[in-house]
Amino acid sequence: MMKKKPTIFFALSIVILLGSIAFAFFANHQETTANQALSKTNRELKASKKSNTDLISEKQPDIAAAKKAFNDLFQIDWTLPDQAALDKRASLMAPLVTDEVQQKSLDFKPDPDKTLEQSGASATVDHVVFIPTSQLGDTVTAKAMVFVSASRDGGEPGQVCYAYNLAYDVAKNKISLLDRMGTFKMTSDSSLL
Repeated sequence: MMKKKPTIFFALSIVILLGSIAFAFFANHQETTANQALSKTNRELKASKKSNTDLISEKQPDIAAAKKAFNDLFQIDWTLPDQAALDKRASLMAPLVTDEVQQKSLDFKPDPDKTLEQSGASATVDHVVFIPTSQLGDTVTAKAMVFVSASRDGGEPGQVCYAYNLAYDVAKNKISLLDRMGTFKMTSDSSLL
């Protein structure tokens, strides 16, 4: 009788051990299967979702073309690492705009005083906020806020915001209005927080 108790305990221990291993394997398998299903669902959602840019391009191709043209122009216009970039920006922007814009826009005026060279300033575009306002026929009108980081002699950059009235001629594939309305300096008072 004494020998049966250790054998029963030993057998019971083996059964519990095997049961625990089987349970752990089954639970791990279920978790892996669930993760695979979740990954597949996420991939399908990402594939079916379209970005805002894709939706605008499909539903409003003229506005998408205008936005691209303005972004291209502002990257040239406000990426000014040195005076040489400022001196040649008008010739780089000319293919993107009409002759009237070249004659009237402040962004095409020459800099005979070599302002960047004398001041040691440089600028880069942070981002452009494009706000389409209307489309009549082949003309898309918009406003834009161009956020530019400017610094002097490699110092701490400050941010400046340029506001523009814009128009884009879809038929000519050119910017037909580039009117800089003003410059805004963005500041904040941390004591108000």
